[in-house]
Amino acid sequence: LARPPRPADLESLRSLFLRPQLRYRFFSLCHDPEWVGFLREHGFFAHPPVGTEEETTAGRYTPWPEGTALLNICEHAPSLAVEIIKSNVTRHNRNPLVWDQVCRVAERIAVEFTPSLVPEVVTALCGVKARVGAVAALRVATVLAPDHPTHALSLAKAMLGLKQVPPVD
Repeated sequence: LARPPRPADLESLRSLFLRPQLRYRFFSLCHDPEWVGFLREHGFFAHPPVGTEEETTAGRYTPWPEGTALLNICEHAPSLAVEIIKSNVTRHNRNPLVWDQVCRVAERIAVEFTPSLVPEVVTALCGVKARVGAVAALRVATVLAPDHPTHALSLAKAMLGLKQVPPVD
C-alpha cells in the first residue's frame, strides 16, 4: 500500500482475499483513499454482509472487513466514505456489525457530512434486532446535537424504539 494501485494488483488481491485473515489484515492497514477508490471501482465494497435470519437467531454476525478501510480514510476523504456507504449499504441490511461501522464513520467524519447518513442509520436501527449499533448511534447523535438537533433527535428516537415522542404533561 506504499504505492498507487495498478490494474495488475487485482488478481493478487483476489487471491489474497480468499484467506479471511489476510483480507482483514489488508483492510485494517488500508489508509489511502486512492486505494479505497480503486477497490470501490472494482466492486470490493459492493457486498457488505447483510445479516441472515440464521445469524440473527444465533446472535453471531459476519463482520465487514472493508468497513475498516472506510473508518481509516473517513476523516481525510469523507465524501468517498459516505458515497461508498450510501451506494452499497442499503436500508435492508440487518447486520448490526455493518451498521456499527457506518455509525463509527458518521461519528468521525466532518459534521457537515454526518446528516447525510442519518436516514439510513435510523431505518437500520428500527429494523436490526440486535442493538449492537445503538452505542455508536448515540455517539453520532452527540456529535450532531449542537449543529443538527433534528437529526440527533431522529437517532435518539430510533435508538429508543419510539414511533413518536410522547406528549409532555
